[in-house]
Amino acid sequence: MASRKLIMIILLMVLVASIPITFAEQDQMPAVIRVVDPFGEPMKGVEVLLTKDGEVFRFLTNSTGYAIFTKLTPGRYNVSVTFRNVKIFSGELDYPSQRELEAVALLSRMNLTLLNLDGKPVKGVVVMISSSSKKFNMTTSSNTDGIASFKYIPYSSLPDIGEYSLRIFKGSVTYLEERLNVSKPSIQMNLTLPLITLKVTTTNLEGEPVPKTTVTLSAKKFEESKRAVNGSVIFENIPSSKLEAVGKYRFNITLWTRAGEIPIHFEERELLSSGQLYIVMDLAKLYVKVLDEDNVPIKGITVWLSNELAENFTSAITDSKGVAEFDNVPLSGGKTKAGKYIVKVFKAGRIIGEETVEVLKPRQELKVTVTRMRVRFSLTDYEDKPLSGYLVSLTDRETGEKFNATTGADGSISLKLFFGNYRIDVSKDGYSIYNGLVKISNSSFKLKVESVNFPYTLMVKDEFGNPIKSGSIKVRAGDEVIHESALTGQPIKLKLPRPTFLYIDIYADDGKLIERTRILATKPGQTEITLPDYIYLNGLMPLEALGFTVSIISLIAFLGVSGFIIYRRGIRRKS
Repeated sequence: MASRKLIMIILLMVLVASIPITFAEQDQMPAVIRVVDPFGEPMKGVEVLLTKDGEVFRFLTNSTGYAIFTKLTPGRYNVSVTFRNVKIFSGELDYPSQRELEAVALLSRMNLTLLNLDGKPVKGVVVMISSSSKKFNMTTSSNTDGIASFKYIPYSSLPDIGEYSLRIFKGSVTYLEERLNVSKPSIQMNLTLPLITLKVTTTNLEGEPVPKTTVTLSAKKFEESKRAVNGSVIFENIPSSKLEAVGKYRFNITLWTRAGEIPIHFEERELLSSGQLYIVMDLAKLYVKVLDEDNVPIKGITVWLSNELAENFTSAITDSKGVAEFDNVPLSGGKTKAGKYIVKVFKAGRIIGEETVEVLKPRQELKVTVTRMRVRFSLTDYEDKPLSGYLVSLTDRETGEKFNATTGADGSISLKLFFGNYRIDVSKDGYSIYNGLVKISNSSFKLKVESVNFPYTLMVKDEFGNPIKSGSIKVRAGDEVIHESALTGQPIKLKLPRPTFLYIDIYADDGKLIERTRILATKPGQTEITLPDYIYLNGLMPLEALGFTVSIISLIAFLGVSGFIIYRRGIRRKS
């Protein structure tokens, strides 16, 4: 009993002793540090440190800028806020008498407006700010309005920072560099960069814009190329020659050609301010007139130019006067030293004329004489016999030039022309006999016209495919009767002078017309003519008459058989 009382007393003493501890824990409240920028906006994700007697408490601020510390023991704490490894706030917190603290970070907002020498915004340049302590640096680029913004830049007064170096650059060219002290919440600056805008127009010796060029500007540490489709190009925000990293500019201009880009101009000059620059280049027009040996202009053929810069770099086609016009041809003795020109005249992939010349002045004219080849044409029929008195018309498919001649007794003609692809038309007495495409590549050309004097066969059959051996046939070509004969069951062989419609009449033995048909014969072949209403039985017989005859015979046979049967039955009854 006594031991039971002792245990109850001990438990009661433990319970009484634990009451102050519980109340003390309930009385302990967290410490709250709120970090804001100079404009009162909360800073998220910055590090807040509380230190005391070797104890360190760390917390990252939330989206509202709060850092909440629990389990602190009473005492005076050192408070520091760190942003990108830079201490941007230092202070003290006497806990628990001071449970809240607002830390205003020593950070500045910086907006730089970058302008060129014309006062226009500059886009896409790099702005870098670096502290003298090398502990903090930040980089950004200017937007379309020329504004480069830094949201948080630590004050220069902070121990980890010091004075800043501001550098504005693009590529390897620095446009501006200066020292900067950051000491207030907001910094707005307008900075003028030594950048200019240049419009370059390239012209030939007659002041005409030269299209399809590439203009390249190059200096010590700067180079930019642009294509001038219509003869002009604009370079925006290029560095002034005043910059040590730039100096004088070298202009290199090339012309787009079929052989690639060829150099046509170069020069050097300083560029100190914006403006428009006209560059007159040693380019001129060249006229090449192509004539045959009879001084007749040749239309529609191709002329190619080559010089010491490029081979076959441009071409032109002669007009109705035989002239091929070339624009913007580099002078032989110009800045780019194009040298002598080789002028080649091509027809059907062959060189038919060639000259060497120096181009020395604008609108220079050059004559190139080309020689036609004499070509002998021979026409033969299906049997390979000469065709005399036929009109032959040739049309050059490249130039459109036409030639006409009539074949002689040997079936040939002789023409002076250029090798190439032609359209040929052959006719006789106003009838077209043949037309097609031919390639003439040597001095003689033979054409076998199989549609002249060609064989054609006719075969006449009845409804059942049997050859008809009676009656007659008459064949006309137009109004001309070309064949008339009796039908013998054998093929009828014709020889046609040209492609034509054949009008065919078939007559019965009594001279009655029983079939008329028309066919087009254009080449050797055979046509079978079927008489659908007739049959040949040792003579032509209409199927209708045959059917009637068969019916009569069948009726007679039926009556005969019936009479015989009746007669036999009568005899049996008498007996």
